[in-house]
Amino acid sequence: MHARRTTPRIILLAVAAAVAALAAPPAAVGADLGITLSHLRSSSVELVIVCPTDPPTTVFVLAGADQPAVIGQTEMSCVGGGVEQTVTVPLAQPLVAGATVDLSATVSGDSGEINAWFPGSVVETDDPGTLGPPMSPTHVRVHADRTRAVVTWRDPSTTDDPRVDGFRISRTRTALSLPSTTHRAVLRGLAPGRRYVFTLVSFNYAGDSQPVRIAVRTRGSGRAG
Repeated sequence: MHARRTTPRIILLAVAAAVAALAAPPAAVGADLGITLSHLRSSSVELVIVCPTDPPTTVFVLAGADQPAVIGQTEMSCVGGGVEQTVTVPLAQPLVAGATVDLSATVSGDSGEINAWFPGSVVETDDPGTLGPPMSPTHVRVHADRTRAVVTWRDPSTTDDPRVDGFRISRTRTALSLPSTTHRAVLRGLAPGRRYVFTLVSFNYAGDSQPVRIAVRTRGSGRAG
């Protein structure tokens, strides 16, 4: 008799727990998903991303709750799986400082996607150094063998200069965009004994720097690379 009296109570408790679980809002903690929001500024979003073992390639930032729209994106090079990296994503159009934005971020790669949600994020004011396009990259160096070239450079910005959100190296219709923390690019698939001309720029939301022209001559086919 005692077991029959307690059974309905146990069932009611189980149902109540299930209803409470369904009513609770979904957890959307970026850190648990590998993405943490550091700063939402008028011109850019700063994220801390924990790279998976299979590195992602592209970071997308979206705004809106019902139908999120992409407001910025950048390429990402992971230094290793499980390693935290700070990535700055320039925004296509500046946001209003002080406004509240339902923000989300997606890191997309060959193995799938990592997603994080940051509802009700407040837009910070840009630092004075972010107004206007950045300075051109400095100390540009290039080393070429038969089929590839390695280009290195330094960040041009100082405390009083416009902030650099990334770098872009291009030739004709081909362009490679890199985050501001990367100062090296490997250009592959070149032909032996050929001369190539690339351009390198710094960029932020306000535009590109003056381009730096890079002339590359690969070694001839008869020379070891």
